[in-house]
Amino acid sequence: MKKNYAWFIVIILSLALPLSVRGIATAKTMYVTDILLASIRTGPSTENKIVAFAKSNHRVEVLEESEDWSYVKLRNGKEGWMLSRLLLAGPTKDRVIKQLQTDNKGLNEECSVLRKENTRLKAESLEQQSMIKKQNKSLFNLEQKTDDLSHNRPTRWLLSGALVLLIGILVGYSSRKKKKGMFT
Repeated sequence: MKKNYAWFIVIILSLALPLSVRGIATAKTMYVTDILLASIRTGPSTENKIVAFAKSNHRVEVLEESEDWSYVKLRNGKEGWMLSRLLLAGPTKDRVIKQLQTDNKGLNEECSVLRKENTRLKAESLEQQSMIKKQNKSLFNLEQKTDDLSHNRPTRWLLSGALVLLIGILVGYSSRKKKKGMFT
């Protein structure tokens, strides 16, 4: 009898094992939605009657606070108690996400404009650099010509003066000899 009981347990466990493994293998991760309705009640307890609902992202005015409950006033004028843990001091995730998406869209547009401007400025810069190189080359040539001219002027004047002096001396000697020969 004990053997039959042991075999019975082994058979049940062997049948249950694939079912538990299958449940683990098919599990998937999901998230609870942000959209919820918070109940507004006549008193600070879940036993009290519900008088209204406040949707997620709706603004309420907190008139009084106790340990776990807050006395609130809705936009439509209804008042009642709701769980304090359902209230946020700042904007909800939906509003923050929408604002961030709007900001992101604007920043992406600005980034696109700035990229185009950057490309244009790079092209302009390359063009100006090319012009600067040409002007520097032209300036170098002009400086070299100026340098050549400034070095050659005194030399030319010196050579011209020496030539004139030499010609004067030759003309003078040749004139003297001819004069002596003419009168004698």
